[in-house]
Amino acid sequence: MANSISERVKYMWEHWNIRVAVQFSLALQILLIGLAPSRKWTSNKLVNLLVWSSYLLADATANFAVGLIFNGKSSPPDHVSPAENSKLLAFWAPFLLLHLGGPDTITAFALEDNQLWLRHLLAFIVRFATTGYVFFRNLRKNKVIIPTALLFLAGTIKYLERTYSLYLASKDKFRASMLRKPDPGINFAKFAEVVASKKPEELPEVKTENRREAMVTDAVTDFCLDIRKLEDLDVVQEAHKYFKIFKGLIVGIIYSFEQRDKSRHFFNSISAEDAFKVIAAELNFLYEVLYTKVVVVHSMLGLDGVSILMAIFSNWTIVAVLESMPRPEDRSHWVLRLFSKFLILKRPKMYVCEPDKHTTLLTCIPFRSWSESVPGYNVIRYCLKQRPRKIHNVMHSIQRVICYLGIDKIANQCCGIINKVGQCINISSRKVIQVLFDEEIQVLLIDNVIPCLNSFKKGLIQCLKSLKRGLIDLVGLKDFLDELKYASSKPLTVELWAFIFSELQMKSWLIDDPETARKICSARGEWVLQSHGLDKIRSDLMAYVVDVRYDESVLMWHIATELLCNDTKGIDNCSNEREFSKILSDYMLYLLIMQPTMMAAVAGISKLRFEDTCADAKRFFKKRGIRSNNVKKACRLILEVNTEFKPAQVKRDGSLSVLFTASMLAKELRKLREQKWKILSQVWVEMLSYAASHCNATSHAVQLSKGGELVTFVWLLMSQFGVGNQFQSNCSLLLQG
Repeated sequence: MANSISERVKYMWEHWNIRVAVQFSLALQILLIGLAPSRKWTSNKLVNLLVWSSYLLADATANFAVGLIFNGKSSPPDHVSPAENSKLLAFWAPFLLLHLGGPDTITAFALEDNQLWLRHLLAFIVRFATTGYVFFRNLRKNKVIIPTALLFLAGTIKYLERTYSLYLASKDKFRASMLRKPDPGINFAKFAEVVASKKPEELPEVKTENRREAMVTDAVTDFCLDIRKLEDLDVVQEAHKYFKIFKGLIVGIIYSFEQRDKSRHFFNSISAEDAFKVIAAELNFLYEVLYTKVVVVHSMLGLDGVSILMAIFSNWTIVAVLESMPRPEDRSHWVLRLFSKFLILKRPKMYVCEPDKHTTLLTCIPFRSWSESVPGYNVIRYCLKQRPRKIHNVMHSIQRVICYLGIDKIANQCCGIINKVGQCINISSRKVIQVLFDEEIQVLLIDNVIPCLNSFKKGLIQCLKSLKRGLIDLVGLKDFLDELKYASSKPLTVELWAFIFSELQMKSWLIDDPETARKICSARGEWVLQSHGLDKIRSDLMAYVVDVRYDESVLMWHIATELLCNDTKGIDNCSNEREFSKILSDYMLYLLIMQPTMMAAVAGISKLRFEDTCADAKRFFKKRGIRSNNVKKACRLILEVNTEFKPAQVKRDGSLSVLFTASMLAKELRKLREQKWKILSQVWVEMLSYAASHCNATSHAVQLSKGGELVTFVWLLMSQFGVGNQFQSNCSLLLQG
């Protein structure tokens, strides 16, 4: 019996191995073409896992199949001769070489893959030689020689495109592409001779420009600019223009004040909404340069039929065509009208969300350039094991379809029926006991046996939960599962982005020298507190910013914000600032805890501090019997704790909990009354901008392939407002003209 099964498996393997491998390779290519672009607009771990596994399996499967063909490890079908089978296999070898070239939508899964371009080049040489050997071995009397040759040519081109794209996106080449040709400058020796030969009165008068006065004048001019509206074509063109300048931020290029002033002037002349669109398009260009074949494919020579899908969905097509044609004064040219109609699909649509009537910018999913949401994480809710709730109820396209078809109502009715069935089963079990047994046995079963079974069931459940927690900790999935369960996701509202934009814009007006720019970049709350001039209260609050590490400050201000959000009764007059504070507070904690790699430069020992604070909060909630659905009561009880003595004075050595220090901060903020939400929201923007400017630029680039982050938008906006340390005088010599 065993021998017959093994013989059957062997027979199937010999006849179907190459066929299955080729079809599986084709399926992986289709999956990558469809799913790879979704990395721009989703941070879903399961989607990224699927793309990652497909990306790795695609090369391995194609290599395996080429190896089988090279070794002739396949038996022909009964009705096909070995010679004909060999000719047909020769057709599949270049087909698999085409697969090894990969789809245009993904060349690198991670930024580090670009550094391996030389390995891909060597692999191409080996695979080209292998495929060429199979091709020339079956050259004679081959009925499919023409399609085989065409596939061989196409596969070679696609593989070279992939290798060249990786080379162009590698760090050294990317940096080199930003540098212009060496310029020796003025002939100083000759200049010195000419000056020495002239009399002092014959020398021309040299006029020096007061740089500080010029900067102040520029800032005043920017402040008085009229806001202009950008059309969709203008957004793409301006984004491409500034992308070509500021893409060097990724590799640490230093820019001149002249470039900063031009960028700042432009962003001061447009609205916050248009600035968001321009930055989103810039980051989309950056993603496509680093992770796709866009640089190779989207040229006038590179656009071909194979790339038509990517051509439709990419702004590079529009830029390539517009730069190759003369620009008419009006927008009546048929090409411009066509692109304008198409860009309407990619324009973010405004949706009103409940309950506070805020406006969100959402784009149709295939055309998104980032996730368009702000994730969040909350200490109090995490300690109470409460799942996140939505602040804004915005229905996406799929949700609208579900509601239109009535699927949501059917699902709710099914859940109600299941709950009723469960209740009936619980009631009927007691009735069955009453019918089948006499009164004494009924009392015994109901009062003793059933409670014992329930206790056993609860004990078994607790053991299984402990076992599950142990296994999760063993394989290191705790953070992954915590993010799935407790991380929230809120759509980015127009009002929140406009608030962040205005705060950074006002700071850009204050910058008149590099020292001021450095101070603004290094501020993490103190700049806001100093600007409000609150005397005694201000000095008390300053200690929670200046005298502590950044990660400790974020955790304290996060808990204080949550306490105040649940302490306020009724509708607040500053509801916008209150909501901004809440969203940014949760977002900053999410970055600190769930994005440790991105925040490595400022994170410190945030994870340990977070765990100690959670342990302190859980113990406090357990002693007071607070349930998971009562966040307001939990916050109220924390605020009621007497904090006359500072927690640091009574805390035992080793504990890093900041729970009751945050309570003290919340009580200080209470004293500000109507000003507290304005100050809190501004402090959170300053903390966000501090994190954005201190994160490694490579971390921002990495995050583009994981759905993108708001902090990356803030980082690029700060750079284009001139709020950063990457600007110095006379540094345009480093860049291309």
